[in-house]
Order: sequence, then structure tokens, then C-alpha cells
Amino acid sequence: MSSCKILSPEVSVITVCKNAGDDLVRTCDSVLGQVDVQLQFLVKDGVSTDSSLSYLETIQDPRIEIISEHDNGIYDAIDKAFSKVRG
Repeated sequence: MSSCKILSPEVSVITVCKNAGDDLVRTCDSVLGQVDVQLQFLVKDGVSTDSSLSYLETIQDPRIEIISEHDNGIYDAIDKAFSKVRG
């Protein structure tokens, strides 16, 4: 019998934010703390003016994708992120 590790399905998580500050830090820590799952983490930022973008730039994890651009509200932001989902 061959031993083969079965990978779990890929999961995509979308976080939409603007000027989220410490809430964004906690969210990223929680999502990126997940193990035993192939993870795609999309953060759609609405061009924050607080420390959110500088924090995101410090994350060195290949599972995170950051999209920072203007949008027309939360539903537009979700649509923009959803177009990049692979999971």
C-alpha cells in the first residue's frame, strides 16, 4: 500500500478593509495561523490612510495577496477581490 498525503481543498479567504488598523492585524494573524490547509488569503484594501498598508507590506507569506485600489463601496470591493479567487 502506497503512503500518500492527501491535500485538503484550497480555501480562499477574502478580507475587505479600509483603515482597519489593529483589527486587520488580528484578522491576518488568525487567517495566516491556519495550518493543514492550502490557503489563498486576499486582502482588498480601499487605499487606507492609516497604518494598514504599511502593516500589510511587512507580511512575508506567499499565501497572501494584497489588492489596494479605490472602489465604490464594500460590494464593489468584494467583487474586485472575488474575481481573483482560486479556491
